[in-house]
Amino acid sequence: MVIKKNITDLHDSINMDVDYFLTCASFEDRCLTIVEGIDHRKISNVLMFYVKQFERYTLENRNKIKSLYQDKVQELPYGHDRPTDFADLLLSKLEEITDKSLIVDISTFTRESLLILVKFFDLHRARFKSVNLFYRAAEVNQILSKGIIDVRSVLGYMGDIEMSKPLHLIVLNGFEFERAKYIIDVFEPDYISIGCGSQSGSINTELHDRNVEFTNKLIAYYPKDNISLFEHSLQEPELTRDTLLEVVNSKPDCNSVIAPLNNKLSTLGAGLAAIKNPSVQLCYTQAADYNVNYSKKLDDVYIYKLV
Repeated sequence: MVIKKNITDLHDSINMDVDYFLTCASFEDRCLTIVEGIDHRKISNVLMFYVKQFERYTLENRNKIKSLYQDKVQELPYGHDRPTDFADLLLSKLEEITDKSLIVDISTFTRESLLILVKFFDLHRARFKSVNLFYRAAEVNQILSKGIIDVRSVLGYMGDIEMSKPLHLIVLNGFEFERAKYIIDVFEPDYISIGCGSQSGSINTELHDRNVEFTNKLIAYYPKDNISLFEHSLQEPELTRDTLLEVVNSKPDCNSVIAPLNNKLSTLGAGLAAIKNPSVQLCYTQAADYNVNYSKKLDDVYIYKLV
């Protein structure tokens, strides 16, 4: 279950001391959500990840985090093109931790890193006192990325793929038309299911309308008898999980691959679905270039208790 808060009321959400705060310093100011909303004196340690390829674009926000938390901060750069770098860092910093409370601001982690985080905490949930995920909503004004470098399965979500079975590709479509079409064209699936945020489950009406527009543009490229549409929540990861499991079960004799391309809460839902059904594979597309002016943060913050 997700709790929705206004950023101005966020400090009321944490009424305990926090042993570890995990964040990904980004070119988006959303990475400062916890910095703005929660008393820094409640936090004992900060693990500040950032992508090496974005080092110069994240410098300002990294300095803001370091200036507030000072010697509590550990800087953890990793390569965007090497998911094992992120996994190794995560393991090295958390493998000895037991019975601690953690908060994770997932707003600006890549979808791939977020999914690796979710898998890690699911595997080791008994070791932690609590793990709460925070997501800051954003208004998407422009295209996030341009060009594709790679499409790969997400570490920890390889699935159970049998070459003799037809392929069912499930795309949680967002605002990145090029990325979505590239995945479909690379996989050449036998069946395509395209997910769009439901009106009631979207962050706001404007974002929902744009999501529908991008989805209609995408499906126009493919035969109607090869494609099906479904709606899912962009606010409640567990509802998204359940919807995805229904979509997977609709093609029981197929290999199922999910490409989460919408917001981080729905990406979290995809991770929960693949954990529930380990035969499902998750995939990630690495873009060539990113627009550092991609979004504008909103006041809504969503909190999900993972552990």
